[in-house]
Amino acid sequence: MSFEDFEKIESRKAFQGMFMGTDYFIRFVKEWTEVNERYGDMCYINSGYAKITAKIADATDSLFTPCTYKLKDVDVVGGQEFSPITEIVSFRGRFCEELPPNLREPPTVEAQGKVELVTDNKTGTNHYRLIIGGKPTDYMVVKFKI
Repeated sequence: MSFEDFEKIESRKAFQGMFMGTDYFIRFVKEWTEVNERYGDMCYINSGYAKITAKIADATDSLFTPCTYKLKDVDVVGGQEFSPITEIVSFRGRFCEELPPNLREPPTVEAQGKVELVTDNKTGTNHYRLIIGGKPTDYMVVKFKI
């Protein structure tokens, strides 16, 4: 990611910055009553590494750590083909608040990271997710202004 792209993204964030010469970072986590998943409900299997372009369908959980961005119109542009990739997830605060939760028009993003196969043990359904933040080469960049 270019420094200019990084600077644009970081300047939009309200919950981190500098105040009177001191860096601050505020991270939000959900209350246990807001978490519907229980241990063993889901199984996650490392499946590879990919670069994608996609539209963000829902950024409601972008404020939390871990943050989640629901996707639509996903195109795998690098790496092995995985389908369907339905979300981008990060356990790193650096990727929180990349987009506002109340999107008017779904922005297009380019992202690169680890791909995991997610199996819902309750329903038996599968999907893939892109995990960003585990390697220095991981990134997510908005392709136009929001």
